[in-house]
Amino acid sequence: MEYDEHVILASGHFLTEHLPEDWHTWHKEKLYEFCENYIAEFVEGYDGKFIMDLIDGAAHATHSYMLNREKDMTSTEFVEEVFEIAFGDNAINRDFSKQEVLSRLRKFSDDALLMENILDLLTSREGS
Repeated sequence: MEYDEHVILASGHFLTEHLPEDWHTWHKEKLYEFCENYIAEFVEGYDGKFIMDLIDGAAHATHSYMLNREKDMTSTEFVEEVFEIAFGDNAINRDFSKQEVLSRLRKFSDDALLMENILDLLTSREGS
């Protein structure tokens, strides 16, 4: 994932609407105004520059973490992470089989796809 995508992802933590894909082409004033217009309640009262600094800091930390994880992750670490995604902390030591992990991840994926389809359907009905 590119840094600009991490900024979009991080913006959802501080704004009620994610930054659009072309955010990086905007002038600072437009960017700050967007932040002020869609500011999340818990950071109300701060200006757009401060909010963008928060977003940038979160994006930078995430981007750096992901780059380091991609470079340094061993096969064993990967398996441990996959088990934790499926069943939580220390799942690798809790007697789950690889098949159970894959089944759980498939269920997560299927549920997410179903939810996405439901949201698409609701959104398309609102637009009608």
